[in-house]
Amino acid sequence: MILLLFNTFGFSVFGSDVVSLVEYLFISTVFQMSELSLLTSRLVHSYFENQDQLEHQDQHFRGRTSLFKDQISRGNASLQLTGVEVQDQDRYRCYTSTMRGNKDSFVNLQVDGMRDTQEIHKTTSPVSKVNMEQVGNRIICSSEGIYPEPDLTWSTSPPSNLNLQNQTSIQQTEQQLYNISSSLILSDNSETDLIYICTISTRSNSRNTTWRKLREDYISPVT
Repeated sequence: MILLLFNTFGFSVFGSDVVSLVEYLFISTVFQMSELSLLTSRLVHSYFENQDQLEHQDQHFRGRTSLFKDQISRGNASLQLTGVEVQDQDRYRCYTSTMRGNKDSFVNLQVDGMRDTQEIHKTTSPVSKVNMEQVGNRIICSSEGIYPEPDLTWSTSPPSNLNLQNQTSIQQTEQQLYNISSSLILSDNSETDLIYICTISTRSNSRNTTWRKLREDYISPVT
């Protein structure tokens, strides 16, 4: 009797270049895998008749997928994806067919980024520049092309009891990067020597810019 055990899971990839994507299949005896395909809305990888069938593989995955072919007969239907990118984040469907029947399983892939001891991996796009401008009675702080999703905070120096009323919006681009913008309302009775600080940060880095109201308004970047 052939026993198939499927383990479907979701996980995070922290700056990795190689990751096993699909679930493992464990069996109590040898069997022949007749068909294996992994797909989202695009074909990621297909294998049947004892060989890869990649004619219709999506261009985004070309040259990046492989099976452990020496282990397929022992029940390991894992697929390896290299060069992991933010754009790979998706819900993947794995379809397998054996002599005993067919099986659908799903894997949620979440790609994240973190700072390595030597470098920032390509799955991270840190905050590189913070812009600030005054429009009427508001000051607007913004930055673009960030990953992962950033946080934005307002503060003052010296600390004050002012209610820092602001509206913050975050947009995600087609490249899965984030643009962030926040508008802060200036109080009419705010102290003229108060410094407003806008800080944009991710887990990998943070940058800020200051704005001070004196006789003449000016913006002073802080690195």
